[in-house]
Amino acid sequence: MFYKFSTSLLFFVSFWLISCKDSPRERMGRFFVKGNEALKRQQYTDALRYYNQGILFDSTFADIFNNRGIASFYEGDLPQALQDYNKALTLKKDFTDALFNRANLYYKLSEYEKSYTDLQKVAASRADSVEVLFSLSRTVLKLKRYEEGIKYLDKILKLQPKNAQALDSRGFLYLSISKYPEAIADLKQAIALNPKADLAYTNLSIAYTAQKDSAQALKYLQKALFLNPNEPYTCLQAGKWWAGKERKDSAIYYLEKVVKFDKTNEEALLLLKRMQAL
Repeated sequence: MFYKFSTSLLFFVSFWLISCKDSPRERMGRFFVKGNEALKRQQYTDALRYYNQGILFDSTFADIFNNRGIASFYEGDLPQALQDYNKALTLKKDFTDALFNRANLYYKLSEYEKSYTDLQKVAASRADSVEVLFSLSRTVLKLKRYEEGIKYLDKILKLQPKNAQALDSRGFLYLSISKYPEAIADLKQAIALNPKADLAYTNLSIAYTAQKDSAQALKYLQKALFLNPNEPYTCLQAGKWWAGKERKDSAIYYLEKVVKFDKTNEEALLLLKRMQAL
């Protein structure tokens, strides 16, 4: 997941440290720097401790709240992260780093409309940011606005024509709106750039299944299973494939793997129950 990490005070503090004064802002700045160093090392508990100490000296600097929000997120304290991003935005209007981070937090909380709203504000000043465009595409995917997602990925591919992740993602979105030739073209380009993209092989199998090309569908399904035999998405496709071929034992084998790793997959549970009843 992308996050915007504020470091702007690093240079500001470096200048102050050579002065003789020791103002509250300078004291906060030293803890901010220490917190940033801990955050870069992924030592989130230490980062939080430094940021908390810094805020005691000066609670008017937006960047320290933004960065504490990141550390809180990785510590699993999502309410605190949200509170920090909100505080950062109160202190610095249109703070795009905090908006971007809050959008990703809303996404984590499944509040996709709120995530989309924040991302639109970020995109207003960062229209060519690949990170922002990816975040927009995955958010509108959750909102089932597939064609809008394709437009964001189109922009990425204009900037980076060989971006395998963008091709893989656009291929999936084309698949979602039943544009199978377009999906196949993108997914094949994606695996040419990244031969280990197992889900691209799975989606190729789904596309060829829809086009009733069993040989190609099975070929790509087997490749996906070879690369990642325990991926629930791929195992579900395998279960559906073998159920369609009336191979009960094979279908049950893969569907049980899905349920083992994803006990909430209703489609797998229903199909497994049906196959077991045969």
